[in-house]
Amino acid sequence: MSQIVGQTMQLPLQRYLDHIEIRSVNNCPSYVAECEGIVDPVLLARAIDLLCVQHPVLLGRIRPDQDGHLLSADPSRRLKLVVREGGKQELLEEIHRPWDSRYQVAQPILVRGVRSSFVAIRLDHAIADGSFRMGLFTDLWGLYSKLTAGSEPQVEPGTTLPLSPVAVLEERLPDKDFPPPTEQSKPPVFRHRLLEKRVRLDTAPSQRLVAAAKAQGTSVHALICGAIMVAHRDLWPRPGEIPMMCWAPVNIRTRATPPVGATETTNLTLIHEAVLSIRRHADPITVGREIKTLLNREIESGQLPTGPPTWVPSDLAEHFSTVLISNYGVVSRFTQPPGARIVDFETLSHPMIGRYPSYPVYTYEGQLTILARYQQEFYSDELADALLARIAGQLRDLGDAVTGVEGARR
Repeated sequence: MSQIVGQTMQLPLQRYLDHIEIRSVNNCPSYVAECEGIVDPVLLARAIDLLCVQHPVLLGRIRPDQDGHLLSADPSRRLKLVVREGGKQELLEEIHRPWDSRYQVAQPILVRGVRSSFVAIRLDHAIADGSFRMGLFTDLWGLYSKLTAGSEPQVEPGTTLPLSPVAVLEERLPDKDFPPPTEQSKPPVFRHRLLEKRVRLDTAPSQRLVAAAKAQGTSVHALICGAIMVAHRDLWPRPGEIPMMCWAPVNIRTRATPPVGATETTNLTLIHEAVLSIRRHADPITVGREIKTLLNREIESGQLPTGPPTWVPSDLAEHFSTVLISNYGVVSRFTQPPGARIVDFETLSHPMIGRYPSYPVYTYEGQLTILARYQQEFYSDELADALLARIAGQLRDLGDAVTGVEGARR
C-alpha cells in the first residue's frame, strides 16, 4: 500500500479567487497522453487519489457569491476516474462535455482501445495554467509508474490551496506595481464553437528548424510566430501594411525571486502583446524577429500585464488579425510506466472558445507540434486546413533553406 506521510489536512481549505484567476473560470483544457500497452484503471485511479492528496485543489469547487468566487476543497471527496472503451472519438466526447466549476475543477479520463489508450485530465484554467497542468501531469505519471512497478509511493499531503497569482506577485516581485483592474473581473463567455487542427513535423524537419533559428540568430518560437502572422496577414488581399496583434503568454514563475514552483500558484502565465504592421507576402523571419524584439522589450522593462488582453484596430477582422501563440517549449519525456509506453502528448481545448484563434506549440520526443484552434463561425474546414498547411510549409521551407546553405558550404 502507498503511504501518506506528513501533517493531517486541516479544514476548511478555501479562499477567494483573484482577478487574474476569475478571468479563466470554466475554461477547461485537457492534457492527454496516448499510450501503447496496458493502462490499469485500478492503479490509475489509485494514482489519482494520491495526486489529490498532494494537491487538494483538485478536489475543489468554485462557487460565486456576493463577495466573489470562492474556491474551496473538501478532502473527503474523491475524484472519480471516467473509464470508457474506444479511441480518439470517445476521448473527444468526454473532454467536450459541458463543464461547470461549481461542481468540479478537475476530471480524469481513461479511454481504452485495442491498440492504444488515452489518459487525460481536464482542469479548470482558473486553478491551473500550463505550468501547473504540466506539473500535475508529470506527478501523475510518476505515481502511476511506481504503483505499476509494485513500489509504495510516499505522499506528503498538501495542507493548503495554491497561492493566488496576485499574492505571489506581491510577495516575490515587491518592487513592481500591480494596480487592480479598472473594471471587475468576470469569467469569460465562450460564444464560438471550436474547430481544432494539428500538424506535427517529423524529427528531421524539426531539427532543421532549430538549425535555421540558430543560423538566423533568433529562436524557433520567433520563426513560428512569423510564419503564423504572415499566413494570417495574407488572408487580406489588399496591398500595404495593416496592424496586427500577436499575444504571447509568458510564464512569470522564473522571473520571481526565488523562482515560483509549477504548482505553487495557479495562474502565473500572463499575456504579453506585440503590435506590428505587416505587409502582404512578408518575410516570416523578419516578422518573427520583430515580434521577438517587441516581446523581449516588454519583458526586460519589467512590465507585467496583469489586466485582460487588449485589441488593435485593423482592416482585417479581429478574429483573423489578433492571434494567441502559446510556446510550451520542449516537453520533457514523461515517466514510462511498466507495461505501457507513452507515444504521444497533446493538449486539447474546451469545446467553446473566445473570439480569437490560438496556436499552442511544443516539441515532444523531438517532434514539433502546432495545434490550431479556430472559431467554426469564421473558419471553414478548408480555410483552417489551408492556413495550417501554409504555416507548416513555411517552417519546412525555412529549415530546408538553411540545410541547403550548410550543404553548399561543405
